[in-house]
Amino acid sequence: AMQNDSSKTTIDSIGQELADSYEEISLLYTMTSSMNSVNHPERFIELACNELLQTLPYEWVGVKLNIGKRLPNPGNTIVHASTNSLATSDLDVQVSKVLETVHPGVTVIANGKDAVSTQFGPATIIEPIINDGVVIGLLIAANKQGVDCSASSVDIKLLAATATQLGIFIENAMLYEDLNATFLGTLEALTTSIDAKDKYTCGHSQRVALLTAQLAEKAGLNADQIDRCRIAGLVHDIGKIGVPEKVLTKKGGLTNKEFVSIQKHPEIGANILKDIPQMEDILGGVLHHHEKYGGGGYPHGIAGNDIPLVARMISLADTFDAMSSSRTYRNAMNRDAVLSEMMQSVGSQFDPELAELFF
Repeated sequence: AMQNDSSKTTIDSIGQELADSYEEISLLYTMTSSMNSVNHPERFIELACNELLQTLPYEWVGVKLNIGKRLPNPGNTIVHASTNSLATSDLDVQVSKVLETVHPGVTVIANGKDAVSTQFGPATIIEPIINDGVVIGLLIAANKQGVDCSASSVDIKLLAATATQLGIFIENAMLYEDLNATFLGTLEALTTSIDAKDKYTCGHSQRVALLTAQLAEKAGLNADQIDRCRIAGLVHDIGKIGVPEKVLTKKGGLTNKEFVSIQKHPEIGANILKDIPQMEDILGGVLHHHEKYGGGGYPHGIAGNDIPLVARMISLADTFDAMSSSRTYRNAMNRDAVLSEMMQSVGSQFDPELAELFF
């Protein structure tokens, strides 16, 4: 009987170890498979907090970063998952003070009598998030629930493993953000240099980018789509790099040959960008922003909803800015006159639904 009891205890112990290992492997697998969301770091951090909260019996789990402006989302605001509603602003202040005191490789475990216990509950674990030997944030599981309210070795192990994954992810996300900022900066420099070929178009691409993004937001597109529309607006005229400067800045009417040269800029732009992977989804905006909703535009003469949505948006933004700016061949028109004239082209040149939103 004693041998059977001993065997049962051993089996139970092994079973518990397997269960604990499964929890860790499951958690790490979920996080690793979600690491491709580097353009949405706040979603990944939320996922990590939620996964821990579902795995461990704590009141709330949160992440607080200290990385300046290198990762705008979530920035330095606490991200947390909770079993009840918490006052985020108060929590942020409290956790910020703790963040100043944590050290690389040192897990803080509340002992029931210290300041951490007073603030967050008697069974709280705080794990630093490290990047290149420096604390860039902390992961906190606060106020363990249930009968056994002491932090267990399994709790500590899972939190440490998650903090390591978060450190890797946040480093990748910051590198991605830096790379993206460099890429956008290069695009902006390039489009600015193209606008500068003609003193009258200075700032045109930036303004079209802004207006296109605002229209996209008004049309109900999500944040990612709005950002892509902004970039499409920014590079819509990039093909003008292939149009002779004397044609772009010519005073008076264009000859047929010169007009054909101008009409090539959407195709030139699309060809310039087509081999850049980050530009694939906005090529339609560059190629078709001079198409007309009623047909008869260029380069392909397509009409209606065959024209990509982003191109229909750029068409409105581009026309508005062009008419609102002085050009070599005419002076700027005031806003009322611009809108009045544009309204005459709704249905023929512009998408009626988008035009209504734009106006």
